[in-house]
Amino acid sequence: MSQDTRVDKVIAESVASDSNVVNQNSVVESKAKKERRKRSVAWDHFTSTVDSEGIKKGVCNYCKKEYLADTKEHGTTAMLGHIRKCKKIPCNVDTRQSKIAFQPVTGGNKGDVSIVSWKFDQEECRKALCRMIILDELPFRFVEKEGFKQFMKVVQPLFRIPSRTTVTRDCFDLFDEEKNKMRSIFKETQQRVCITTDTWTSVQRINYMCITAHWIDKNWTLHKRVINFCPISSHRGEDLAKGIVKCLHEWGLHRIFTVTVDNTSSNSVCVAELSKQLTK
Repeated sequence: MSQDTRVDKVIAESVASDSNVVNQNSVVESKAKKERRKRSVAWDHFTSTVDSEGIKKGVCNYCKKEYLADTKEHGTTAMLGHIRKCKKIPCNVDTRQSKIAFQPVTGGNKGDVSIVSWKFDQEECRKALCRMIILDELPFRFVEKEGFKQFMKVVQPLFRIPSRTTVTRDCFDLFDEEKNKMRSIFKETQQRVCITTDTWTSVQRINYMCITAHWIDKNWTLHKRVINFCPISSHRGEDLAKGIVKCLHEWGLHRIFTVTVDNTSSNSVCVAELSKQLTK
């Protein structure tokens, strides 16, 4: 009986010893797996190595530049910075290098294209974005929507999407730029300009006036531009004339050929007042 007890004790000790060994091996394996697991995207472009002194380093797969890569002491910030600058990485493009692009021919047949040089320009892309927002009457927060961000990642990953605050400022800058161009055109041209006006009241009971300029250039091309869209104090003829004169002075327009208005009674007073102001 005692002999059987001793045998059972030996077997139990042996099983416990084996379980300890298994547990130790599993701990070692889990540690090894934990050390091998690298979550940073930097390791998609770097290879982990250990030099003769036992120092962990990351070697760029393209230019073979080395960085200290001990995750506890150095991290991967330096390697991530290198990825954005390394010229040998295929996904990095030199934005100063011109490329050949195909551009549709204006007024040509369907499928007609011309070969032009093209290179990425962040500022020009921002201007094009502002024009799209203005033409399509999009909200400024459109640039912060996830769908637009995903679209730009596919279309042009190099484009840094500005915030809605920056886009708002860019739209005002674009307006000032185009306004200065129009001023130069009005200053250089000798043709007389015709203007048309219209007024209305919004549902918020705010009075508005729109002024449009029409003129023919030296090539006999008719142009039309909205030169003012502003609130006015009332629909009285004197107030309308005052707003029109202020707009004309702002644009430097002094050679007015005709003024076209609708048939409301206040416009008769407006036209009479304009005649006085423009013939001084």
